[in-house]
Amino acid sequence: MDGQILFVLSGVHINRKYTACVKIKNEITASLDRNIEEGLDKYLNYTIGHLKMILTTEQKRSDFKVEDSDADLNLSVTSACQKSTVFLHSIMVYIKENLDGPNKKNVLTELGLRFHRLLMEHLVLFVYTYTGAIKVLCDVTEYRKVIEIFEIPTLLNIMEATHMLCNLLIVPPENLKQVATDAQLTTGTLDKNVVMSFIQLRHDFKTKIGKNFVL
Repeated sequence: MDGQILFVLSGVHINRKYTACVKIKNEITASLDRNIEEGLDKYLNYTIGHLKMILTTEQKRSDFKVEDSDADLNLSVTSACQKSTVFLHSIMVYIKENLDGPNKKNVLTELGLRFHRLLMEHLVLFVYTYTGAIKVLCDVTEYRKVIEIFEIPTLLNIMEATHMLCNLLIVPPENLKQVATDAQLTTGTLDKNVVMSFIQLRHDFKTKIGKNFVL
């Protein structure tokens, strides 16, 4: 009888020890997860900060406000685009090599979304002539090529929408309303206010389109 009591007490003691160990393990795991998440967030913040620095220092207003009569214009990507895409590509490769599974997909998605937000904020800082609009389309095409390598459909969709917005910068004024309306209908990512804000970036908005233009 005494042996049975001792066995039960011993089992209770072991269960308590086991429960305590599991609790400690869960706490350590949760702490590690938080540290990893914070570390990745800091890494993404650094990446976006560096990309912003490249765009801010390398992009000139003259890149997109080019005289349309300039027949010798080089329509290759701008220096800001070239340097930022090289850096973004290197970060993407590093993430793919060092993360796997859902973590890799989640971090790439977050990086792509943050970059797209930065790009949109950057693009609306400029006024575009017709030739300048062609240049920015070259840049956006290059950005889209890098995003394609992320292999995240959502990111590719928003880059397609961005390309569609930039295309509004080269549409002849007489066709603009129809094309802009079609753009809104073909993708759910293009809000009317966003479309309008891009149209207002055109160099000829005041002279050939007018402030009374509405969608």
